[in-house]
Amino acid sequence: MKASELRPGNIIDKKFADSGGFQWSFFRHTEYADLEKYPDNYRPTKLTKEWLVKFGFKRDKGRNNLPIMRFGGLYVYMDDFTITYMGNILPTNGYVHELQNAFYVLYGKELTSTPPHPL
Repeated sequence: MKASELRPGNIIDKKFADSGGFQWSFFRHTEYADLEKYPDNYRPTKLTKEWLVKFGFKRDKGRNNLPIMRFGGLYVYMDDFTITYMGNILPTNGYVHELQNAFYVLYGKELTSTPPHPL
């Protein structure tokens, strides 16, 4: 994961010194230098059904009855977490920060765990 892929507020996994383990955290603008200097202390958070539910995605059926989660025009296929918008596959690797960034580019709004707006 490169610092250039992240925006402040993106959800990532960060290593905490007190526990030595990783847990999710919001990326802060003050962490760009640390990410470059200590890349092993940061990793992308895998996109899961639980994250999609927190963001307000709803269950649906896609083509060929594949299970999907949708939010407005964004669809996430549950078998491999492929993200599509208006029928186009977005270039992602199945990470939360990628979904957050795509949502921001497409809608001009932050994807939060309590969606403040209907699409």
